[in-house]
Amino acid sequence: MITVTASGDTCNLVETDSGGRVSNVFTLPLPRPAIVALLRELLADPNQTNATAAPVMAERMRDGVRVHVSRASFMVPWAYLFPILEA
Repeated sequence: MITVTASGDTCNLVETDSGGRVSNVFTLPLPRPAIVALLRELLADPNQTNATAAPVMAERMRDGVRVHVSRASFMVPWAYLFPILEA
């Protein structure tokens, strides 16, 4: 499962395994509402391949959305993306 946790002016994409253990944390330098808005912007237009809210870029991929910050990236599969947008 992948969730977004707020932490003031930043947020984290947190991946947990089936046992509930955190296996990966990716820090984003934007607040949670800005990340959700960025993902919604990308998904609103089926022809759009990426969206940017400096310094974060979201890129539509075949299996989900890849979120980039500088040279690091984090893949959010489609199955986990839609619950993030609804929360």
